[in-house]
Amino acid sequence: MEVGRMGVCKAGVRRNDCSKKVKRDGSCAKLAVLVDDANDGHDRAGINAHQRAQKGRRGKRRGFGKNCMHGNTDDDYEGDDETLEKANALTRRVSSDSSQSSQSFQSSPKRRRRGRSVRHKLESLAHQICSGKRVVLLTGAGLSVNSGIRPFRGKEGLWSQVVWSSATREAFRADPLAFYNDFWLPHFPPKKYSAYQPNAAHEAISKIATLPRADVTVITQNIDGLHSATRHPWPHASKLIEAHGRLGLYKCIPESDSDTDDDSDEEEHRPVKLGSLRKTRHKAASSSKHACDYEFNASINVTSLLASEKTKRLLNPTTKSPFAPCSSTSLSSPPLCPHCLRPAPPQALLFDEGYHSHSHYQFQKMESWISNADILVFVGTSFAVAITDVALEHARNHQIPVYNFNIDSKVGHTGGSLECNSRLDVENIIGDVSDTLPRLWTVCDDFILKKRY
Repeated sequence: MEVGRMGVCKAGVRRNDCSKKVKRDGSCAKLAVLVDDANDGHDRAGINAHQRAQKGRRGKRRGFGKNCMHGNTDDDYEGDDETLEKANALTRRVSSDSSQSSQSFQSSPKRRRRGRSVRHKLESLAHQICSGKRVVLLTGAGLSVNSGIRPFRGKEGLWSQVVWSSATREAFRADPLAFYNDFWLPHFPPKKYSAYQPNAAHEAISKIATLPRADVTVITQNIDGLHSATRHPWPHASKLIEAHGRLGLYKCIPESDSDTDDDSDEEEHRPVKLGSLRKTRHKAASSSKHACDYEFNASINVTSLLASEKTKRLLNPTTKSPFAPCSSTSLSSPPLCPHCLRPAPPQALLFDEGYHSHSHYQFQKMESWISNADILVFVGTSFAVAITDVALEHARNHQIPVYNFNIDSKVGHTGGSLECNSRLDVENIIGDVSDTLPRLWTVCDDFILKKRY
């Protein structure tokens, strides 16, 4: 926008309107003053804006200069011309800056309500839940920290002190007894886990999942079993998937299949891929052929293991154990599959296994839940496992809103927060999940009590 001599901008805006437009931008305050000064000078000279703009200085009257109009000479306007020139120069500069700013804004990643408070974010999510949107919660180790269970990542995390190669099928096959005595029992002692109790965050999730009209399902990376141990009853059998296994359950694995062969799958069109359908069909057929359900179809309870009473005492995670107390902390022999008589590892997803390696992980159900979700909610996860990567990529590709409950406000590979950009629409709700999730439940409950839904 450029300012005309007569107080009318060249874009056709009246002087007063022009001043208002200019004053909206704080950076243009000086420009507004210059324009007003110039306009006042011309008003005092008695010059009509439209006459001046259209006729120019063609008027010639006796006794005045050759380019005068209405009895005023060019000299009368020198000061005003200089002021207007300054105004026009500043206007052009501001217009250029505004254009660049606009282009920069359009090309930069989209930001979503950066200034929103935690309360507003919780209300937004509560609205989605109470209105019946399909909401999938993906929970990680951060959810159980307040129950006394150490996380896997970070300075105090398990994987910062234990080599991840210890948690593989390959390591188990090489020495099953060492796997239990050197890795599993020191870091996942069933007796110690039996003392852990669900915290306020677990209870809040169980309550949210049973709200009227709520369509909430939970996929957990945790093997602690605390989701299904809440005081508040909820249909966890149908609404919960323990994607990484369950402490206290065991399985059978074949002697040679490491599950590390080619992951190619003939059904590439699936919107969410967490496992191989081809391998699933192969394993199901093999399990049926060899009549060992524990390789793929079923899990082994402690009481069904072929093991000494001492071994069963150490591996039993319940406080009401039918076995006598045992002071030992190591096994003398590994537990065996009751059918195959092979050493039986824990029912936990190992690093060289896929979600299709056992039916307990329900990868096809997980794919269905995530692909049909309206909202994805992450709770206490470090985004360092396959399921979170796949879920986030699906959210990016299909513009699915994401909410992230995490105590870590850092963004990046080492942080727990997600960056909101043009591909990912995310709200980071930073704080202790034992505080923020109960607050979410309270907001949902208030909505229900007020009969808003």
